[in-house]
Amino acid sequence: MIDYEWIKDTLSNVVKNYLYPRQLQHESSLLTSEYSVLRQAFYPFSSTISKVRVYVEDVVGSPGNATFRLLDKNLNVKDTATKTLTAGWNTVSISRENLVSKQVYYIEIRHSGDSSNYYALGASTNPVYDNTLYTETSTLDVNLAFDVDIGEKVYKVFPGRELGIEDYPVIVCDLSARPRVYQRYMDPKTLEEIVTVSFNIYSRYPSEIDKIARLVERGIFRERRNISDVFLVSPGALGPITRMRENIFSRAITFNLRMFIKVE
Repeated sequence: MIDYEWIKDTLSNVVKNYLYPRQLQHESSLLTSEYSVLRQAFYPFSSTISKVRVYVEDVVGSPGNATFRLLDKNLNVKDTATKTLTAGWNTVSISRENLVSKQVYYIEIRHSGDSSNYYALGASTNPVYDNTLYTETSTLDVNLAFDVDIGEKVYKVFPGRELGIEDYPVIVCDLSARPRVYQRYMDPKTLEEIVTVSFNIYSRYPSEIDKIARLVERGIFRERRNISDVFLVSPGALGPITRMRENIFSRAITFNLRMFIKVE
């Protein structure tokens, strides 16, 4: 029959790629000789950032240090760091607690390169991550290749430990129903099975729940044809926003997965 753990692993990983503030692809590049300031917008969906990574396609000459700043929605500086970058992924010591998880923040990179000394920063037009990249005077139609470490936010079971208010939002992926299993073909070992997968979203902010629900739906539907062994994904019930406990709200969003199973 169906490997339920596999379903939860697969769908959780899909959602992480659309929810977590990161763009891991880098088929193009942005030169710091052309852009001395780049400011990548993102929603942390976390109250804590522990580090930031950026991808460098190439290092030309001796460009020296680049300056990194974490900015809030009003462009106030929350943390800063400098680092001489190398080709590949670079970890930058940017960290901060007590963020407002539903608000936009920015990772800003400042470097005054020239034609002989510059960084080629990784970038991508892949639509997985769709927040905006700014220069000093305009917006660009790409995103930086970056990764903001916010910790674990998508689970296959609600965490067993007691969660503090700072641990939210939390998203839990689980199977909530199996409305149909039946044999449709002459082969007695082939079954058609439909299972309902639920994403339960918990947050301090109802508006953040709606933001997360949109990204969950976007990820599942964009990637539905790439989920192996799943023949069809269709939307299921959408629950109301309810009050789980003091200052914590929740909503469930569901999807029905249709699969053909070989019974050995």
